Amino acid sequence: TITVRCLREDEYHCRVVVADDGVGLPDGGSWPVAGKLGALILQSLRENVSTNFDVESGCGRGMKATIAFTYKTPLGKPN
Repeated sequence: TITVRCLREDEYHCRVVVADDGVGLPDGGSWPVAGKLGALILQSLRENVSTNFDVESGCGRGMKATIAFTYKTPLGKPN
């Protein structure tokens, strides 16, 4: 099962959380893998938007990726 949540924390911060209940990463494994689509998307976000990124996983425990965004102007207000 894959879940996607977008959470607005306040007018300057939001998080996108993508998780699954699959097999998870193998011990010692990491994500994203250089040269793959996930890595390219994260690189673009880091270059164009202020983001923090975190991955939680373990063998047999699924995986959860969290991307936190910080905006320079309040959400919902014109630039």
